[in-house]
Amino acid sequence: MWEFNQCLSFDKKLYAVDAEGSKAYALALSKTSPPILTAHELSEIHRGLDQVKEEWSSGKFEIKQDDEDIHTANERRLSEIIGSDIGGKLHTGRSRNDQVATDMRLWLSAEVGKDIEWLEGVIGILTIKAEEWIDHLAAGFTHLQVSGARRLGARGHRRLTRLSTARATYSVLALPPRARPLVRGRSLSL
Repeated sequence: MWEFNQCLSFDKKLYAVDAEGSKAYALALSKTSPPILTAHELSEIHRGLDQVKEEWSSGKFEIKQDDEDIHTANERRLSEIIGSDIGGKLHTGRSRNDQVATDMRLWLSAEVGKDIEWLEGVIGILTIKAEEWIDHLAAGFTHLQVSGARRLGARGHRRLTRLSTARATYSVLALPPRARPLVRGRSLSL
C-alpha cells in the first residue's frame, strides 16, 4: 500500500521550499495571541528545519517507509532532531492542502524566475543579432514546410511575448497564498 500512496519520489525536489514554508508558518504561530510557539520553540524549529534542508542537499537525508511525501518526511525528521513535543506543534492549524499550495507556489515562483532570467538573456542576444542581420532573409516554416521568406531581425517579438507571459505568471505567484483551511471555522488567527 505504501508504494501506491507515496509521492516522495516525485516531490522530494520540494524539500527546500517545504522547509522555508514551514519556517514562515512557525513564525506566524509565534505571533498569534496568545503565542502558540515560544521564542525558544521557534528557534528550535528553525534550527531543525535548517538541518533537515542541509541533510537533503548533502544527500544524507534518510527516507523511511512511513514517509509518504515531502511534508511527512520533513516533519518526521524535524521531530527526531528537536523532539516531538516541539516538532509536533508545527502542524497546528495547518492542513496538508495549505502546505502543498504554499510549496508549489514557492517552487513555481523560483522556476519561473529562472525562466525569466533565461528569456531576458536570449532576448538580449536576439536584439544584438537582429540589428546585425536586419537585411538578411531566411526561409519561414509552417508545419515543417517552407513558407515565405522572413527577415531574421524580425523574429524576436515571439520571445518578448513569452517573456511578458512569464513575468505575468511570476507576479501572480508572488502574491501571498490565501490561508484557507479545508474545513471552515479554524479558530486560529493566522
